[in-house]
Amino acid sequence: MCIRDGRMPTAWGVYFSTDDVVATVARVRKAGGQVITDPVRAGRAGVLAQAADPGGAVFGLWQAGERAGFEKRNAPGAFCWTEVLTRQPERVDAFYEQVFGFQGTSLALPAGPGGSAGRTEDGTDFRMWSPAGTEPGADTAIGGRAVITDAYPEMMPSYFLTYFTVTDCDRTAGTTVHLGGRISAPPFDIPYGRTAVLQDDQGAVFAVLQPTGPRP
Repeated sequence: MCIRDGRMPTAWGVYFSTDDVVATVARVRKAGGQVITDPVRAGRAGVLAQAADPGGAVFGLWQAGERAGFEKRNAPGAFCWTEVLTRQPERVDAFYEQVFGFQGTSLALPAGPGGSAGRTEDGTDFRMWSPAGTEPGADTAIGGRAVITDAYPEMMPSYFLTYFTVTDCDRTAGTTVHLGGRISAPPFDIPYGRTAVLQDDQGAVFAVLQPTGPRP
C-alpha cells in the first residue's frame, strides 16, 4: 500500500472478497467496526472499501470486476496466510463471524520466541477462520486471529500480519537484512513449518512460512 501521508506508518494490507461491498460495509458498522473509506470504484477492476474492526485492525473489502484477486496462493513468493493480532479477541471473533460469516475453530499452537507472531506464552489462544458454508478446520481455513501479548509494547496497535510462502525461511531472513530490511522474530519452527516475522526496507511488517506440513 502506498502511503501518501508521511506521518502514517507503512504497512501491508489485506482485502477480503465480497459479492456486495455496500452490504458488507453496512454489516461492518452494525457489528461495531469503523468504515474508513466508503465504497469507491477502481475503474473496471472492481470496487473497494476500507474498514477497521472493533480492535482497530484495518482491512480492505474488494468486490471484483475484471480483477478477481489473487491469481496464485501457497506457492513460493505468493500469499499463503493472514491473521489479525488483537487485544480484544472476544469482540473481534464476534465481529468477523457476523460480518463475513467466518466459522471459527480454536487451536493450540506453541508460542514463538518472546511471544512473537501473537502467540500466547502457553500457545493456546489462537483461532482459525473458515469461510461460511465450509466445514471448519485446517483444510478450509483462510486466516486467523491471534492475541497481542505482553511481549509487545502497550502502544502497539492491532493489525493484520500477512504471510508469504518461501522455500528457505532462514535464507529469506538473511536476504531481508541484506536488502535493507530487519528481522522482528528470527526463524522458528511451528507444527506447519518454519516461520519468521520480518520488516521490509520501508518498515512494513510481514511474515514468511516455509511449509513442512498442513497449513494452519
